[in-house]
Amino acid sequence: MLLKDKSISQISITHIANHAGVSRMSIYRYYEDKEDIIRKHIEENFENYLKTVQRHELDAISSAPFFFDYFRKNGDTVKLLIEKNLFHLISENFAHYVERFEFLARKRTSLPESHQRYSYGYTASGLLSVVKIWIESGMKESNEQMSDILKIVKLEQANF
Repeated sequence: MLLKDKSISQISITHIANHAGVSRMSIYRYYEDKEDIIRKHIEENFENYLKTVQRHELDAISSAPFFFDYFRKNGDTVKLLIEKNLFHLISENFAHYVERFEFLARKRTSLPESHQRYSYGYTASGLLSVVKIWIESGMKESNEQMSDILKIVKLEQANF
């Protein structure tokens, strides 16, 4: 990954095209800009995670270890995005994935439709903050331990 050695501002589309063995026009045909390349990569990876959850027909609680496993497997990439100040590329559409996950898990919220996007945004921000802290601290806790921590935090929030 070119980002290991340079910041995104130091990487040109020509550099990316040469590295990928394609023309600049091919890059622009599929991507709006350099960040869009990263965005699409994140989306593809997370789509695979959602397919795993769907295949196993898991609810939110039982899918938590899979959630942390996804970030463990992609931890180097996520850590690099954090270091390069590009973590926002993960969080941009994450509320959409929370919404889709609730749909896939067949768990409908009782909130009015006008409030649901706030709930998804709140949940997405919290989950990603937990993941960011976990990755920055070296992912010492197992996926199951992180799932348990998440449950405890969620219960504590309910008492707030």
